Amino acid sequence: MPPDSLDLRRAPGTVIGVVGGGWRAHVSPWGAVVPADGSPVLDWWVAADDRWHTPAEESTCRQRRIGGTPVVETALRVPGGDAVQRVYAVGHGGGLTVVEIENRSASPFAVVLSRPDLLTTRPPVALPIIGVDVPPDSVSFPVAHRTTIRLALAHDGRGAGRLPAGLPTPDEVVRGWTLQTATSTRLLLPDASSSRLAELVTARRADLLLDGTASPDDDPAAFLVGYAERGRLGPLDDGGAAHPELVAAVAERLAKRSRRASALSWTVDAALIASERALAGVGETCAASDVRGVRGRLPSPDPTPVEPPDDVFALAWVERRVALDRLALVDLFPAPFPDEWLGQSVEGYGLPVVGGTVGVALRWHGERPALLWDTDVTLPMRCSGLDPAWSTASRSGEALLSPVRRAPR
Repeated sequence: MPPDSLDLRRAPGTVIGVVGGGWRAHVSPWGAVVPADGSPVLDWWVAADDRWHTPAEESTCRQRRIGGTPVVETALRVPGGDAVQRVYAVGHGGGLTVVEIENRSASPFAVVLSRPDLLTTRPPVALPIIGVDVPPDSVSFPVAHRTTIRLALAHDGRGAGRLPAGLPTPDEVVRGWTLQTATSTRLLLPDASSSRLAELVTARRADLLLDGTASPDDDPAAFLVGYAERGRLGPLDDGGAAHPELVAAVAERLAKRSRRASALSWTVDAALIASERALAGVGETCAASDVRGVRGRLPSPDPTPVEPPDDVFALAWVERRVALDRLALVDLFPAPFPDEWLGQSVEGYGLPVVGGTVGVALRWHGERPALLWDTDVTLPMRCSGLDPAWSTASRSGEALLSPVRRAPR
């Protein structure tokens, strides 16, 4: 977890850092780097032909996580184009936050940064900064049109110096994060939704790797979902993180809160499933069985919504849309089946179910879906979202289901 001086989970923006390193920061919605260790903020301003541009105040400021990764790109409109800033962290040189600023306009501009302790390839311009309210020790760099400058902030606080050569590019860091966050469930979704969902899953997994899970006291369901997913992404940093006793206790407390409900929230159901898998994954089979028994005595869960949430429950949502553990059976593509997926190929691999995993693929022959599955456990399966009459107990196979027609709007 990052230092206590800044609660990154409640701070606006994107958490950045390096897995295995202790330094963390968040990038604000306008591109300011706010370190968690309490050191000064690294903010930026642009002096273009027309005026000073302050990203924190500009309505033309846009931001995205490239591919859902902790590589943050902020674009600011200037005459003739954009000033584009990219921020990301690398482990090179003892840990660096790299800042690139690209001039995608036809005219040169100057960029001002609020901290002088930067690693650069050339020194800042020694001119007074007039016409904008910036910290007194801010530094300025010219950026010619259609060019990019790169600088970095050292995580060890060493101060200004020479920027090391051979640092990874943003594209290389994006590829690294994409691979690192793909070690859990792998999903190939329809073209219309795959990019958005893939980026959402990557973002939530990266946040877990950098920022850990929610507090079990503040949000027990989010804690259980996040903890189970974090364990599937690789070794936990503290060698055990939340001990099995804590996971079991949180699951029991969450179940008790839900016993009197007329219907079980799908997020609570997802959290109990996650805790069961987490316990089974560390050999606590009796505790996992206890959680499964408690879950079986609760009301039936609400249907999983058609649209994904934006928080950690997106990780549970995307798996439940493809394969849902329903205690005594596995429901492949449960109802309601997303309308935009009709006629589209869908694949899922390594989807966790009780006692093992399942892989599933969906193909189409006109209006008839073709279902292919393979699992390492013997469980009854059905497909309520496409053909409620179909079921099987085979570990692997393929089936041509009944025709499915798009409902009229």
